[in-house]
Amino acid sequence: IIDRVQDIIILTNRKNQIELINKKGKSILGSILKEENIYLKSSSNFLTQKEFKFSYSGKEISGIGDIFSFSLEKNKELTKTLFVFKEISELKKYLLSFHGNSSIILLESPQMQNIYSQISKVAKNNTSILITGESGTGKEIIAKQIHDLSSYSDGPFITVNCGAIPESLMESELFGYTKGAFTGADPKGKIGFFERAHNGTIFLDEIGEMPLQIQVKMLRVLQDKKITPIGSHIEKQVNVRIIAATNRNLEQEVKKRNFREDLFYRLSVFPIDIPPLRERKKDIKILVNFFVKKYYISFQMEQKDISAEVYQYFLEYSWPENIRELKNTIEYCMNIIEENEKSIELKHLPPKLLNSKEKDKKIKTLAELEKDAIKNLLQIYGNSSEAKKMIAKSLGIGIATLYRKMKNLEV
Repeated sequence: IIDRVQDIIILTNRKNQIELINKKGKSILGSILKEENIYLKSSSNFLTQKEFKFSYSGKEISGIGDIFSFSLEKNKELTKTLFVFKEISELKKYLLSFHGNSSIILLESPQMQNIYSQISKVAKNNTSILITGESGTGKEIIAKQIHDLSSYSDGPFITVNCGAIPESLMESELFGYTKGAFTGADPKGKIGFFERAHNGTIFLDEIGEMPLQIQVKMLRVLQDKKITPIGSHIEKQVNVRIIAATNRNLEQEVKKRNFREDLFYRLSVFPIDIPPLRERKKDIKILVNFFVKKYYISFQMEQKDISAEVYQYFLEYSWPENIRELKNTIEYCMNIIEENEKSIELKHLPPKLLNSKEKDKKIKTLAELEKDAIKNLLQIYGNSSEAKKMIAKSLGIGIATLYRKMKNLEV
């Protein structure tokens, strides 16, 4: 049975020796059962998954998946560890295979690798997905990747910005209308976004802006996949995958009665939260290189590089508008740089970014204070799991928050 699974499955003992490995694991690792120098490095702790590395014979592979520790005897010390994971390089190949030579950006931060792992699993199912995150974090990009990996990939991908449609037009734009449905309507009638997305995916961005009266009709679509155009009494069946996104806290909006609770739970069967760029600095270099290449090709320029000073500046900046702001910054630089200049320097950055230096210094100082406080408490309590629980309690934060801060602050 385990040889039919596409994930790598490995069972190790207390000495980190491999005792069991499935067919997929052997294809990646080779036949290395019970080799003495196998060991595990566990890193970022997610809600249900971890990133880790296997090292053996001078070779190392990275994976994302689930880790289970157990004992075969009751009330005995944990002696066995089961790993069920997908190798990161394999995950990249899997994602790229659906995009060919397209402009997909595969980011390398643990947070984004975890998201890639999630979407590779959920994409194949017609499950409703709610993508959350600050403005500019790339929610539409993730939605498009889910579409491209799904059984709906041959169909249309329709993006609807709910915040950009006037409330009076929302129903007609989403569900369409028949000819003569209302004064000023197109005499031929109009097909709505849901019909246009038939056999494909509809991406409802800024879903938190949707009026309450339209939310009732959305429930009908989610439950029965049926719509009724304005002016018609005939229901139409639509085969669509629904992905929604918001930068709002919809749970708070539900409490304020600005968003229907039943709709929230139907939309968020599988939630994906995209962290802000300031929390995944590892992605900045990849994004910078991607956008620089994009614009020097688009502008038909000679290849341009980024100076070390600019890279450092980007790492220290907080990027309040996230990837969108980084993209706009690079586009600005590529417009202002001279043809004979080889690399983007500090002088090419937008004035707004340069003027924010003092503001970001204050933010950095606060981060340094947090780092010092955690370091001091580690010296007092130690570095064990129990010690970290005591540190989190003394700081008035949860244990997950402490681990995240330790990772982000590189403690």
